[in-house]
Amino acid sequence: MPNTVARQKKLQILIVDDNEMDNELYRYFLQHDATYPYQISAAYTASDARAFLQQHTPDCIILDYHLPDTEGFGFLTELAQDDRYCIVMLTGDMERGLAIRALKLGAAEYLEKSECSPSTFARTVRYAIERHRARQEFLRVSREMDKQKEMNTLQHEFSAIASHEIRSSIASIHMAIALIEKRQSPDVEACSPYLVRIRESCGRIINLVDNTLKLSEIEHRGKIDYQPIRFSLKKMMEKLLEHYTELYQDRIFRYDLTQMPEDFRGDPMLCEQVFSNLLSNAVKYTPEGRSIEIGSAPTGTESFEVYVKDEGIGIPQENLDKLFSKFYRADNARGIGGSGLGLHLAKMLVEEHKGSIGVSSEPGKGTTFVVKLPRTQPRAA
Repeated sequence: MPNTVARQKKLQILIVDDNEMDNELYRYFLQHDATYPYQISAAYTASDARAFLQQHTPDCIILDYHLPDTEGFGFLTELAQDDRYCIVMLTGDMERGLAIRALKLGAAEYLEKSECSPSTFARTVRYAIERHRARQEFLRVSREMDKQKEMNTLQHEFSAIASHEIRSSIASIHMAIALIEKRQSPDVEACSPYLVRIRESCGRIINLVDNTLKLSEIEHRGKIDYQPIRFSLKKMMEKLLEHYTELYQDRIFRYDLTQMPEDFRGDPMLCEQVFSNLLSNAVKYTPEGRSIEIGSAPTGTESFEVYVKDEGIGIPQENLDKLFSKFYRADNARGIGGSGLGLHLAKMLVEEHKGSIGVSSEPGKGTTFVVKLPRTQPRAA
């Protein structure tokens, strides 16, 4: 069988056996194995072994069936819950039925004490380690493949959603322009509803493109282009809210920015994208004529928080944990336009500022996002 264990690295072995003479015998067997070097530790009870495993992860645990502080396969079952452990079971009276049971419970191999010889003992331990490592690699690759498959599915869904979002926005623009042309009226007020539709559609496209480009840039660079300077967060929010208030005149914006910092150190472009995404999200899920509330408050001398509260459709409790995941959309948002990128990106940008973002929601009543930021930001690396 090919050697898959590196020769230069010592294999760490833990022998768990309450018989001191047996412990020394197994140590002797392994120390005289010329194939690999070993670093051998001993434990005489399950309690001793647990204490050792809190500090170390051995390549193999050689476990006696009989221990003074545990019964039968109890400790084997406990150890097998952690798939890092390679376990070889030892017993003095191993019957075939017990051997099969040990393997089913998670042992990689078993040995009968009465049939142990130096070569048999060392070979069994080596093969158990090699099979265990091969299994670990298989599981790792399987998890990676599952993760990639899930990501491919999400990306496919995103492509479909983004395409639909862009197509529907452009169709809305074309329709509004066609209606304006049909009226052939110089009256700006008469054309106002169609102009609003055009502005909203363009806003959705711009938001989608901005989020996609920013996320693509971050993934390409491997990091966020964070350029902190001193600026007025309050003035930035005032301009942003002025834009949203003009663009979405059918929503009611209520805000109090008196507690928002005038002198804040951070990246103004990233901060604007965070709050633009939160406002865009609030507008998207809040019906016409309902309110969106924005405010700020200190949370001590070193930090402050900004909240965006809407009266929208709300989010099911079971969806909240995944809400900031890339491409993720809540169950009740499937029929509403959106890419699943805005909140994911907002979380990344807030965390780049050493802050945090949280959410609370109740279906049918609305959602509140709270961004907490430190007043003092680190300088760019």
